[in-house]
Amino acid sequence: MGKPWRVEAEGGHRDEVRVAGYCVKECRPMVAPRAARAQRRGLDRASQQAAFSVDILDGWHLEVALCGKRHPIFSRLPAGSSTDQAHVMPHVPRLPHSPRLPTIKQLQCFVAVAQELNFRRAAERLHMSQPPLSRQIHGLETLLRTRLIDRDTHRVALTVAGQDFLLEAERLLSQLEAAVATRLAQVDDAAQDVRIGLTSVLDFSQFPALHQALSEARGHQHARLEYDYSKHLLERLASGQIDLAIIGEIERLPVGLRISHIATDPLVVALPAQHPAAARDIVDLQDIADTPLYWFPRPDNPAFFDRCEVIFSAAGYHPPRLAEPAEHITLLARIADGEGLALLPTSMLAASRIGVVYRDLIPDLKQSLAINIHLAWRDNEQRPKVRQLIEAFSFQVRPAGDS
Repeated sequence: MGKPWRVEAEGGHRDEVRVAGYCVKECRPMVAPRAARAQRRGLDRASQQAAFSVDILDGWHLEVALCGKRHPIFSRLPAGSSTDQAHVMPHVPRLPHSPRLPTIKQLQCFVAVAQELNFRRAAERLHMSQPPLSRQIHGLETLLRTRLIDRDTHRVALTVAGQDFLLEAERLLSQLEAAVATRLAQVDDAAQDVRIGLTSVLDFSQFPALHQALSEARGHQHARLEYDYSKHLLERLASGQIDLAIIGEIERLPVGLRISHIATDPLVVALPAQHPAAARDIVDLQDIADTPLYWFPRPDNPAFFDRCEVIFSAAGYHPPRLAEPAEHITLLARIADGEGLALLPTSMLAASRIGVVYRDLIPDLKQSLAINIHLAWRDNEQRPKVRQLIEAFSFQVRPAGDS
């Protein structure tokens, strides 16, 4: 294709056209009457552009027909150029830039703060520092002439206007992410790996059928595995950064995603070996009520945290709380030293340590405190390799630890 031709019609309206094989240096409305006429021949299916037969009288004059009107132009054509055929593509007018529209960055910053209700965590999530994040929020509020977020030294909360705008912002970002994902899905499927996100709090090697499916995917379908918290995996899935996600409990499913329950992972008690309850095969929460519990912060997994709190309250279980260390090996070392205990997924039993014992909870608690594991994917996913993996993973996997 040649460089753009700029065609000026009557009334000053401009259409941009491209002509195969030509390189136009300058264009302006033609005043000479000796232009040839271009007749429309139909649609060129290969290029999906309007195809015209062009018969040029000399190397200076050309007339093309666009939208049923003749548009004369004056232009110098390279000597010796073939003028038998030209492909003309009408220009799609650009929308004017509006200073009243928020930027995508402003929307992303607002949604992150609104979902996290914490500027530090929102900044970490967006890989930026807090001052520019605050400036983005301030700029958005100034643009909308509305306060969206109430913030002081103790709390961050959405105003009523902020709650309403959050729904619209999430919808707009989801539509944009879906459009990008759809475009990327049209890229050659064979050239792409399937990116699978796995929640980092579970050991999938303890789910035999699921572990086998993941191994086969890596070996035969060029799958790439990535680990993160469930809520971050869902965000990356919605934005097209990964293709599938195997996650734990979720608070809310983003627009455009689907999930299927594929497994459960019951919790067990990790005790110091010298703890009195270690002498039992099955433990009730009342047996360990006085021992400090290493537990995760609510923002890491709000849905599972809230469900456990309801169960703890119903059982009268209110132990002293300790912050759960980031490293699992550190957690086990502190339990072995007698500093506290933990409730861990059964799949994590493969990591053992001298001085730590694992005990099952009573049957009712073992069932109610089980982690539900889901497979998530985009609703508009069309890639054959990804669809095949959805089918492969969509079976009922037995709980971790079952043989």
